[in-house]
Amino acid sequence: MKKPKTTRFKTGQSGNPNGRPRGSSNHETELRQMEEQAMMLAANMADTIAEMLSQALTEAEGGQLIPLVKTIVGVAKEGVAEGEIGPSSVAVLRGWFNDVDGGSFFEHVGLSKNCSWENFRKHYTTGGRIDHERHASDLVTFPPIAQRIAELRKGAA
Repeated sequence: MKKPKTTRFKTGQSGNPNGRPRGSSNHETELRQMEEQAMMLAANMADTIAEMLSQALTEAEGGQLIPLVKTIVGVAKEGVAEGEIGPSSVAVLRGWFNDVDGGSFFEHVGLSKNCSWENFRKHYTTGGRIDHERHASDLVTFPPIAQRIAELRKGAA
């Protein structure tokens, strides 16, 4: 004979009545929204600067430079959209990828020595977001960085 299922809570009653109110957002959601707003602001500022510069060039009879300005702004906006420049998590990771002497670090984290940006980004993306905790953990366990941290700790003691 099966024992009837018993629960501590009544049907329809929350197990955490003092928890986060329905409809409120968590910090990660708020951070993502602020990041998206900053990216939109950067793109809008690029458009505004391009328009002002185009007007100034037209007035100064430098109209032949307007296509160049529009191209530069377009490339900048693409960089913002791709997260290569601007206040995004992707830009931070891209900066590290561009600065690192890849080979040994890539091997340390299980990537090929000549890892591409796309593979590096995929490696540190979880649920569509950059996993900075994982990246930071990999950094502090990377032997040259771990050794430097140990030296600094020893010097501070």
